[in-house]
Amino acid sequence: MTKKTWWSISVLITIILVGILITLWFYKSQYNFSPTQLLDRAEAQKYLSKNWEPINDWLGESTIRIPTGIYIQSLEIKTSNDVRITGITWQRFSPEKHDNTISPEERGVVFANAVSSKVEQSYIKQVGNDEVVGWKFDVTLRQQFEYKAYPFDHKTIWVQLWSNTFNRNVVLVPDFSAYKSTGLEDTFGIDEAIVLGTWSRKETYFNYHIAAYDTTFGVGAYPETDRLFANLTYNVVLKRKFQNAFIINFVPLFVVSMLLFILVMMVTNDPKKTSKFGYSTAGSIASCSSLFFVVMLSHIQLRSSFSSVGIVFIEYSYFLMYLIILLVALNHFLFSVGWLSKWRFISYEDNFIPKVIFWPLIFGSMLSISLVAL
Repeated sequence: MTKKTWWSISVLITIILVGILITLWFYKSQYNFSPTQLLDRAEAQKYLSKNWEPINDWLGESTIRIPTGIYIQSLEIKTSNDVRITGITWQRFSPEKHDNTISPEERGVVFANAVSSKVEQSYIKQVGNDEVVGWKFDVTLRQQFEYKAYPFDHKTIWVQLWSNTFNRNVVLVPDFSAYKSTGLEDTFGIDEAIVLGTWSRKETYFNYHIAAYDTTFGVGAYPETDRLFANLTYNVVLKRKFQNAFIINFVPLFVVSMLLFILVMMVTNDPKKTSKFGYSTAGSIASCSSLFFVVMLSHIQLRSSFSSVGIVFIEYSYFLMYLIILLVALNHFLFSVGWLSKWRFISYEDNFIPKVIFWPLIFGSMLSISLVAL
């Protein structure tokens, strides 16, 4: 086959690999997780009857349900593990259900996974026969996020709410009546105009987390059976905006790849072309060194954002680029030393094989990494 035919095959393979890679990335960027969600009051009652009522005998009293709601007014992901949220939470107290069971001191909520919190009463409203008490809050939550798939990852920020009572059979239930819609994929309990930066809202939902604690929190004696609690959790699912991460990380790496390709294309034994390009082995290796530091500095900046987590997906692109830079420099060196009899792969037709496989090698490697790491 002629060189033109080989170049045509190389371009075709590259286009196919890019198409498959984009399709795979698009698929991986979609939110496909289906958690257990409480959609309405009946679902909450059903869950508690099945999962809570059989294991709460140690509390020694019937379950007291307090309708509780939350509304988030601002949300900021401060670090890789800390999230700051502000908003309003409220509880609905019914005279016939709560007047003789819950004292004023026992009202309120505790943000279980908060590392710092400020909660102050905001209002008390009479709604029909019920009394609704609201509190403003400003809390910083800490939780372990998964960044393995960055920048195709999603985040579920969970706000775990405890009752302000301990050693009592008090369970918080979602105040579904306070929201317009709480169905699947509905977004409720969060300001529509909230600024999320590089994130977009996907959905919100309530669920329960049955947790065990090996302490009485200083209230009462530890029972013979495990202390299990049904903790109400409000979840906010966020989807990362891929465009920002793509521009910051992939575009510079693609530009570096283009420059490396130009260096590979300049490899030749033709004196006229060498003079025209100003080609020299030392100059090409120096260019590779400069590109290495460009990639390394960008990698360090990325790594500083994920200092407390393991390797994220996009880092494999940097590792691949380090390898390509090394191979390009090695290609220039081996071609220049004249080991033609031993390195026909390199010397054949003025470095033709490394030139024609350059892009299929890069995008094939990226596709393989994506299939394994995502």
